[in-house]
Amino acid sequence: MNKLTKQQALEKIKELEKYIEEIKEKEETKNIWKITEDNFKGYWYLGGNNIKSFYSYAAFEVDRLVNNAFLTEKGARKELEKRKAIQRVLKWKYENGLDFEPDWENNNENKYLLFYNYNSCSKKICSNVHFESKYYCPVGYFKTKKDVEKCIEECKEDLELIYK
Repeated sequence: MNKLTKQQALEKIKELEKYIEEIKEKEETKNIWKITEDNFKGYWYLGGNNIKSFYSYAAFEVDRLVNNAFLTEKGARKELEKRKAIQRVLKWKYENGLDFEPDWENNNENKYLLFYNYNSCSKKICSNVHFESKYYCPVGYFKTKKDVEKCIEECKEDLELIYK
């Protein structure tokens, strides 16, 4: 076993302290709401069909408020792919004549939506019917169970991108 000199030990301690600070910094900035002007180091945002980086804290504050600021390129890319998938499903609904605007004042009208079932052993993307409860569904509601099942069948890859 090699013995460290006092100087070597102090250098190792300095390295460890620096490493600990880096870890703390990463932990502090994992959440986009913990970013301040003091710990800001730039961000990624979606600009059209591209991912861009920017180093303005003022711009970051604006983009953060509209859910368009990401701390990593990977996070931005994942969101871009999700948004593209949502648009493809919405376009598919339009092209298949399945656009549907629920009448929330009509309790007799069925309103079908998609959701991801994390407890299901077989089918992960499922549908449910609602009469009065309005839940967020990024691809909107469907008029019939047949419509929603057709969407699950034909848009499976995009739906998995959206809901996973």
